[in-house]
Amino acid sequence: MQSSMGRYLELSMQLFVEQQHRFTDQLKHLLGQAQQPIQILREMADQQMPIWRLVRREFFRNLSRARVLKARATERSKPGKPFAGFLFGP
Repeated sequence: MQSSMGRYLELSMQLFVEQQHRFTDQLKHLLGQAQQPIQILREMADQQMPIWRLVRREFFRNLSRARVLKARATERSKPGKPFAGFLFGP
């Protein structure tokens, strides 16, 4: 198992480095042809903003849910309280 994990990590890092080089090359090619590279980067960022907003919103929504579940688990684990149902409420 140890040799399999080592090989998996090695291949994963190799893939990451290859993808990073491809991305860098594509970005250099894109910006090298642009007359206004800053404007190109700004447009790319503007296209990504809706995605980042969605990710952020989901992250905070899940964080809130985790806090509620943790509070329920803490409340239910107090002495004299039944533990059953802590995930779904009373």
